[in-house]
Amino acid sequence: MRQGVRTVQRWELAFGLPVHRPKAGTRGAVIAFAEELEAWGQTTPVRFDVIAALKSIESLEAEVRFLKRELKIEQATTRRRPPLSKNIGLALMPSSKDTTRSQSAQ
Repeated sequence: MRQGVRTVQRWELAFGLPVHRPKAGTRGAVIAFAEELEAWGQTTPVRFDVIAALKSIESLEAEVRFLKRELKIEQATTRRRPPLSKNIGLALMPSSKDTTRSQSAQ
C-alpha cells in the first residue's frame, strides 16, 4: 500500500482496514492479505486512483534520482582540464631580464 504507519492506523480505525495482529490486543506488527485488501479497497471511500498516482510519482522521482547520478558520473569522467595559465606560458618564455643579461654578456 506504500502508506505511512499513521495513515494505515487511521484507515484501520476509520474505514475498517482488514489487518490481523499476530499478538492479539497489541498495536505492534500487523499482517494483511492481498485478497482482503482488494475487497476492502472496492468498498471504501479511499481514493486508490490517488494512491496509484502517488506510486507513479514515486517511480518518476526514483528515475530522476538515477538520471542525476548518471549525469554526475558522466560529468566527472568528461570534465575537461582547465586551460594552462598564461603565467605558466610566460614562465617558459625568456623574460626581459634574461634577454638583458644575455645581451650584456656578449
